[in-house]
Order: sequence, then C-alpha cells, then structure tokens
Amino acid sequence: MARLDVYRLSNGPTVVDVQAGLLDHLATRIVVPLVPKISAPPPIDDLNPVFEIDGIAYVMQTQATASIPKRELRSPIASLDRHHDRVTRALDVLLLGY
Repeated sequence: MARLDVYRLSNGPTVVDVQAGLLDHLATRIVVPLVPKISAPPPIDDLNPVFEIDGIAYVMQTQATASIPKRELRSPIASLDRHHDRVTRALDVLLLGY
C-alpha cells in the first residue's frame, strides 16, 4: 500500500490515500475524496488541487479528509505520486492554514 495511490471504493467514491507508509501496520488509512470536477463545487486555490485520472479531471476535496478501514482499499487505479508537492500543499492548507 503506497501513499498517494488512488482507489475506487466498492460503494463508488474515488479516494487518494495520504497516510504515511510508516503506519501501514494500522487497520485504518487516511484518505481524501476525489470528485469529478464536473460535479464538484468550485475548487479553492491550494486547498482543492485538480488532477487528471484516465482523462477525467478530479478535484481533491481536502476538507473531506477521513479515516477508513484499510480493507476497503483494494487495487489502486492510479497514483498521484508525481503530484506529491500539490497534495502536501493542500494538506498543509487544511491542517496548518498555510
């Protein structure tokens, strides 16, 4: 299980795993929903970066960050690893205010 892997949950939503790999032994993971831009509220600069996955633009809904059971994360469908800085920036804005 790798940080910044993207998963489609069995109940439909797409999420990105943002939890540090150092904590893989825990039974839960911290994830952030990825909502298709067409159905998402207007993104807020730095808080809601937009990523393209399989030709579809997704808005990272950082303000909806949540913990879910690790067993809900099956096979990753993509990775946002190359966008590490943008994801980290969004989490910093949410948690630190800058």
